[in-house]
Amino acid sequence: MQLTGVPGKPKKKRKAAVIVAEELRRQIVTGTLRPGDKLKPENELQTEFGVSRPTLREALRILESESLITIIRGKYGGARVTTVEIDAIAGQVGVFLQIQGTTL
Repeated sequence: MQLTGVPGKPKKKRKAAVIVAEELRRQIVTGTLRPGDKLKPENELQTEFGVSRPTLREALRILESESLITIIRGKYGGARVTTVEIDAIAGQVGVFLQIQGTTL
């Protein structure tokens, strides 16, 4: 696990799900995973990242909430990389600007 923090504040461990989501996000951003690509099955991803099933599912939910993947349940389901929608990006940027206290 990597530690993050702000100078002067105690460092805290990042959650494993966040670390897994960051790696999968990096693969999507760099083009290693492209829109339409299906992610590996859960058991393979669990082994690759050395995490439990609930941790992996939390990581996938993070990416799904960012509109980077869609998850289809069922026998023939799985996680698939989506085409990034401008509305999703605009919403995330809007939230970021609000958090930062940006004014017009």
